[in-house]
Amino acid sequence: MGQQILNDMNPIKLFVSVVLLSAFVAGIMALKQPEKPSTSKEVMMVNVLESVMPGGTGRSRMVITYPGGKQESFDLTNYYSMMGVNFSNIQSNDAMVTQTLNNLVKDGWKLIGVSSGGNNLYFTKYTLMRGE
Repeated sequence: MGQQILNDMNPIKLFVSVVLLSAFVAGIMALKQPEKPSTSKEVMMVNVLESVMPGGTGRSRMVITYPGGKQESFDLTNYYSMMGVNFSNIQSNDAMVTQTLNNLVKDGWKLIGVSSGGNNLYFTKYTLMRGE
């Protein structure tokens, strides 16, 4: 029966019907707005403070400030001991900072900036970002 209707229909009417139906469907689909991907970005800071006070009297720390303001602090070893520069402490600190940054990168964070400076107390500030 459906084939008979198509055979009896004028080709121009069939063409116009198909065009109108296509336009109607396209119009309905155009009304539905595509969802935009999230454009939220998060920024966090990792601050490394390393004391170079003689005799091990200084304090060294790594402070992580997460998005939202939560902070976490980790003790680092001092560069100096009673005997002078302690290279194993430097290696230990570098390993801890490197491991922390590697873990953050694995979690989707991207290092976007590094700044440093100081005198007797050296700081390195790592700025990380996640999101688009």
